[in-house]
Amino acid sequence: MIKTILDKLKIPNSYRLYKYEKEIPPVPFAVWWIDSETFSGSDETWLIKESNYVVEVYTSEKDFTLEENIENLIPSPDFEKTEDYLKSQNVFCIRLDTGSARKQFCDY
Repeated sequence: MIKTILDKLKIPNSYRLYKYEKEIPPVPFAVWWIDSETFSGSDETWLIKESNYVVEVYTSEKDFTLEENIENLIPSPDFEKTEDYLKSQNVFCIRLDTGSARKQFCDY
């Protein structure tokens, strides 16, 4: 789900990390991962799955438009956003922590 959202922004993105330095694209780019998942409410028919995602977007300059586009695409109205400047790499890192819940059919 998060991959689909990031693909709409037309910036390079990768699950968790870029394995080799030569794979790291020029900014802007994003990395994302599933921080945790909770399964609950099983009644032998339905299961509620809640996933908590982390998205980090790296830019060379503060990019308000890109941040707003990401915020508008996130399906959950509840998210936390933090910002850091990585002086050693000369980039801004915007981190978004968000979640989504969905009901799915249990087949056990």
